[in-house]
Amino acid sequence: MKHFSLLIAAFLAALVLTGCGKNEFHVEASLPASVTQVYELTYYASDSKKGWITETVLSVTQGKGAVTCVTRNPSMVWVAVTGSAVPAVAFYAERGDKITISGKDADPLTWDIGGNDLNERWSKWRQQNAAALRSRQGKLINPAVAKYVKANKSDILSTVLLLTSYVRSVNEKEFAELWNMLDADARDQEMITAIGRADKLASAPVDKPLCITDLKLHAMGESIATVRPADADALLLYFWQGNEPQRHADIDSLRAVMKEQRERAGKRLTAVDVALTADSMSWLNTVRLDSADCQGWLHTWAPGGRMHSSIYTLDIPATPWFVVVDSRGNQAYRGPESKAALKQVRALLSKAKTQKDKAPEDKTTAKETRP
Repeated sequence: MKHFSLLIAAFLAALVLTGCGKNEFHVEASLPASVTQVYELTYYASDSKKGWITETVLSVTQGKGAVTCVTRNPSMVWVAVTGSAVPAVAFYAERGDKITISGKDADPLTWDIGGNDLNERWSKWRQQNAAALRSRQGKLINPAVAKYVKANKSDILSTVLLLTSYVRSVNEKEFAELWNMLDADARDQEMITAIGRADKLASAPVDKPLCITDLKLHAMGESIATVRPADADALLLYFWQGNEPQRHADIDSLRAVMKEQRERAGKRLTAVDVALTADSMSWLNTVRLDSADCQGWLHTWAPGGRMHSSIYTLDIPATPWFVVVDSRGNQAYRGPESKAALKQVRALLSKAKTQKDKAPEDKTTAKETRP
């Protein structure tokens, strides 16, 4: 009997250890009974090198809701109200965490998010600066971030606020000053990685744009698309977010250049529009109306927006934004003007066509002079 009891105890201990080792964290909401809402959660999970991205939902009915999320590595979880173009809040989670959400209403900016000390302090900061965050204006948000960073140079929350809330396009110089102001302990590499593999921070704009390598982005049909500059004579990247006033004109310009590409042999163009929205449903509903039904045009989505692992180092300052890339990955154009971007596209295609027209002559000459 004693031996049997020992076996049972060992079995229960094994179960506990197995449970603690699961690659998951739990999120539980306890809000007023009047709250019935679906929230979308987006986070990097499983593999920091590959940047696998997971999207799930937290469905709250009469104030109650729960979801279990799977991750192997520490994750920054972005929360958006379903149908919204941008995340409302974010929280930090590691496997084994029990994240709690409480509050007075359905607005995530008013929530108390627990589960660890960072989330609790982050929640208080959000509540204190809710008006600025609701405005989504860098000129209002940035001073609130700067005030906290200057007063808390050793606090890891300062790093989090700089990388998730500060709008760098408004004042790149101040961002660099604030970043360099942080103590080494605050600039925790694991936290920077969790935020979105933002491991190549630039303290100031680069004089020479970075060479672009392969980009991995979400495509339609729940697939991951790999965009390779080497696969085309010219690569056109179009970054957008929401229904910007000039969006229809930009899409018409893309259709026109893709039509030119179809009608002229020997020119390879890949056009990729990249949605920086947090809501995949809004992205899908928008691009289904944009489809040009032509080869070479790819609709993609970057969860996490500018913090997405594939595009963070491109430093997209605003939307709409165009980047034109040659076959070697060099950025030939960066800017908000579609006309300027398409002019550069045509120049790259013309140059490539000229080089290819000369190629057969060179090969023939080489063959004729062969002994």
